[in-house]
Amino acid sequence: MCMGSGENKSESDKELKQKKRTTRQAAADLRGEHSPAWTDHSSNELQSLIDEAHEEHKENMKVKEQTDEKEVTSTKEASRLADTLKNLIAKLYVDHLSNDGKMVNYQAVASSPTFEKYCQLTIQLQNVQLTSLTRKEKLAFFINVYNALVIHGQLKMGSPKNMWQRYRFLNSASYLIGGTVFTLQDIENGVLRGNKKGIAQLLRPFSKYDPRLLVALPDVEPLIHFALNWGAKGCPPIKAYVAKDVDRQLRKAAKDFLETEDGIQVNKAKGEIHLNHIFKWYQADFGDTDEKVLNWIINHMENSAKKENLKTIVEASSYKIMYLSSDWSSNAMD
Repeated sequence: MCMGSGENKSESDKELKQKKRTTRQAAADLRGEHSPAWTDHSSNELQSLIDEAHEEHKENMKVKEQTDEKEVTSTKEASRLADTLKNLIAKLYVDHLSNDGKMVNYQAVASSPTFEKYCQLTIQLQNVQLTSLTRKEKLAFFINVYNALVIHGQLKMGSPKNMWQRYRFLNSASYLIGGTVFTLQDIENGVLRGNKKGIAQLLRPFSKYDPRLLVALPDVEPLIHFALNWGAKGCPPIKAYVAKDVDRQLRKAAKDFLETEDGIQVNKAKGEIHLNHIFKWYQADFGDTDEKVLNWIINHMENSAKKENLKTIVEASSYKIMYLSSDWSSNAMD
């Protein structure tokens, strides 16, 4: 119970208000705006009150400056931590990923001094000021943390063997970031997809009063689907992303993925379009109709024969969409 502290605050507030009234009247008195209520005060007393008010103002300004300085420092620390994590992650990828970025040497990662440094640094994530990050910084930071958490999680919890185990993995592997817990699902669907329902989710990741909602992007960013890797062979390649260049990197990741057989296959003669399951599970992110989804794909493809064949089929409005089977086996190197 804090009853006493409330009473003391009330008394101090009254004293402060009285002091402010006294100071204002004193200032008026010195300017020659005499008031009968102040005729008993000497000029020395009045000057003393004014000096006291000036000192109080200086203290208030000093507190404000210190608060502003802390906010700036927190912003710099958040960006600096994000950059340091990115550099460690990038080194891990160079040392322990296959050339195409799709396979991971988990055994080598586990014994890597770089990974040990990364694990130690993740402890600092709990103090990062996420709301101070810009959109680009959030994109790069959370994509990098997501892909690294997948690797970290599989080393600690084991690799999921089927789709159900993978779903549980995505909802349990987590980091404490900025004072709150973020699972892989929270990062993907809560932050990077602008708080949208994920696969088999009945509710949005963040409720109306969830503090993590302040971190979520205002709108879904469809390009993140070509950057996030669930730790399976059928996922897009793993890369390290840089805040200042993240939009270009994401567009390139999409173009590269759509040129592969895992992204899209086009049979012009049969009018068949075989799409990755990403476009089925997250269709709303790309368009609310099949035509809009296909046009999104065309606009994000490299100029190629595949793109021209797809445009021809779509413009003729004579096509059949099918979805490619996904390889959910572990992306661990043998």
